[in-house]
Amino acid sequence: MIRIVSIAGFSKQGRRDNNEDYILYREKESPDSRFIILCDGMGGHGHGEIASQTVADTVFEYLKSLGKEKYEDQDLQDALDIALSTLTAVDAYDDKKSMGTTLVVAVINKMEVLVGHVGDSRCYLFDENGLLKFRTKDHSKVAEAVEAEILTEEEAHKSAYKNILTRCVMSGKTNVQIEIDHLQIENNDRLFICSDGINDAMRDKEIEELMVNRGVSGALEMIDSICSEKSNDNYSAIIADLLQDENNPKADIAVNQQILVDSEDEDYIDCQNCGERNDSNAKFCRKCGAKLGVTEQTIVESQGEKKNDKGNVFLRLIKKSFPFICFILGCFLTMAYYKTINYQDEKERLSNISKIQAKDLYFRKQFEDASISFISNLCTIDSTKNVTDSVLHKDTLKNKYMDFCQKYNSSEKR
Repeated sequence: MIRIVSIAGFSKQGRRDNNEDYILYREKESPDSRFIILCDGMGGHGHGEIASQTVADTVFEYLKSLGKEKYEDQDLQDALDIALSTLTAVDAYDDKKSMGTTLVVAVINKMEVLVGHVGDSRCYLFDENGLLKFRTKDHSKVAEAVEAEILTEEEAHKSAYKNILTRCVMSGKTNVQIEIDHLQIENNDRLFICSDGINDAMRDKEIEELMVNRGVSGALEMIDSICSEKSNDNYSAIIADLLQDENNPKADIAVNQQILVDSEDEDYIDCQNCGERNDSNAKFCRKCGAKLGVTEQTIVESQGEKKNDKGNVFLRLIKKSFPFICFILGCFLTMAYYKTINYQDEKERLSNISKIQAKDLYFRKQFEDASISFISNLCTIDSTKNVTDSVLHKDTLKNKYMDFCQKYNSSEKR
């Protein structure tokens, strides 16, 4: 049976104007100590502190009212559904912002701990040496990107979108699914539940190192000290040290099966070609003579795995470099577009210059032809009829020139 050896927690406002986190647990002597709940009211939504307390109290009271010896997955889902209805009824504020919160609930059964969560508040399980055994998966955009190998854990931690949730407890909703995990507990395991304000200041490795050789109160003091300096959000945490004073049948069966497999593997080795069982120290199969432990299929499979690994690395590289490739392609297309526009403008300009030059050449030729004709006409004039000398009279020359200019201008306009 699982028992709580020690339990404690805190909820701090941090650098925010008010505290929207809410924790709910009972001391280890209380029969209701098997329910541990943490909620984080969603920032940017209406009255997050009311949402977190409403959901936590509703879930706690519903589970308590069932009075079961062993709680099932459906019990946690039913508790969430009732909490959603209660939250919707409470949300009577006319501020166009729905009330919302995250939720982590841990229920201690006789042989396991049932953990249900919605959102990015987390539940951890550490062994007696402080090594991490389990952590819930955040319901957030960056967590999905990490799982799809688009982002690393480090990139997700620094992302500006890390607080965008894909699942939360929000008023007006009726179809929110709670994610449930079953934890097998061993002696001196430690349960740690926290809001995202803790994870804003500390990475998983830091939390793991902090759990080593520290009691519940000592670990909480260290977490509070670090988060008061580094966290930009409300931060809350609950730590419970657990004791398993009965053997877990499921765990014993798994251990015995593993021991049996290990002992068989130590005494015998099967040929992968014919299936014949040989002594563990044999190098070749006594039936088919093949070398034990190595087959052509094994080699092909290993080569295929290496190719798949290379393919996965290449795929991850393409995913990460895709925005950069799109940016470079966009730059090239923009340059090509403007180069085409400039080419068309230059072509049109040169065409206009050619037309002007051709027209100028044409008029120049016309002028030359007209000048020759004018001079020829002058040479045929007999001025002796009008004047006493043989010199061309200036009035005659002036009249001839005026006639020439008038004819040339009229021809040029045509």
